[in-house]
Amino acid sequence: MSTAAMRLRVHDPDILPDLLAFLEGRVDVVVSQVGDDELEVSLLASMHVDAHRLELELRVRAWEEAHRVAAGSVEVVN
Repeated sequence: MSTAAMRLRVHDPDILPDLLAFLEGRVDVVVSQVGDDELEVSLLASMHVDAHRLELELRVRAWEEAHRVAAGSVEVVN
């Protein structure tokens, strides 16, 4: 099993607690807050780093949609 740590940056820090709670609720995610507007996220899976990034992007976009947050409010920064 491999992990690829990526950073998420939110454009509105008020949404960070909800996003953090969403990600913490997943058994295959390790997440920590690393700034007022950033999270560090690792997905626990055997995937290529590009697949990790795509999976994280899809989860974030689904979260945005479910929480009626503007698309693109969360950015994968690395």
